[in-house]
Amino acid sequence: ITDAKDLPKSRDYYAIWEPATDTPYVVEHYKMDVKGKYPVNPSEKEGKEGTTGTEIIVDNLVKTYEGLTFDTVSPSGTILINGEQTTVVKMYYARETVTLDINYIFNDKTKVDGGDHDIHEVLRYGQSYIYISPDVDDAKPDLTEVKGIGKENTVITVTYYKDPAAYVNITYITPTGIKSPDPIKELIVVGPNASYSYESPDIDGCELTNGSLAVVEGVMVDAVDAYYTVEYGLKK
Repeated sequence: ITDAKDLPKSRDYYAIWEPATDTPYVVEHYKMDVKGKYPVNPSEKEGKEGTTGTEIIVDNLVKTYEGLTFDTVSPSGTILINGEQTTVVKMYYARETVTLDINYIFNDKTKVDGGDHDIHEVLRYGQSYIYISPDVDDAKPDLTEVKGIGKENTVITVTYYKDPAAYVNITYITPTGIKSPDPIKELIVVGPNASYSYESPDIDGCELTNGSLAVVEGVMVDAVDAYYTVEYGLKK
């Protein structure tokens, strides 16, 4: 038909719309912090697409994060992709928990104060902890403090020595901007054969300054704490 006069006097026309298959929606992932709270803003956000009016399968959106387990989703119930392109799915991940046990004993394997100081703590994954070893008359602990980050179930034993003993203390000093090795504080029971030896660690880009010891060593013959400082300078 090339001329309007040739058109029939009446005819019905139909328009059929099919759901779009590329309708965008947003998935937000919220990771609980070590205090047990969720952030106001998402930890991660993803843009996705789907068919308007179809159900979003939440299991397909779950991500894997170290130390976290998928907990809940918002909104709850069936979630459909709306045609207004405003669908937002909020996924929440709870912290896993780990246990920390600290046992305080004497070197004869008996409990310090009958175990009154022992600690059993439930931590959220990634939670830091620090516990100062209690003072005990006429005895010294091999660890004056216990600290770390909870990433697995942990059992730590702090041993107190009633025999004469003293600490070897080594502090490492590095140039500004370069991380220093952790200091050493170790309990040595006094005796004619109570020797100790610690190699100074290698540090990239640094060398020991004049007078600093490549190996800190000695014999703990008296119950007097020993102090050493190992200093590094930039490598020339």
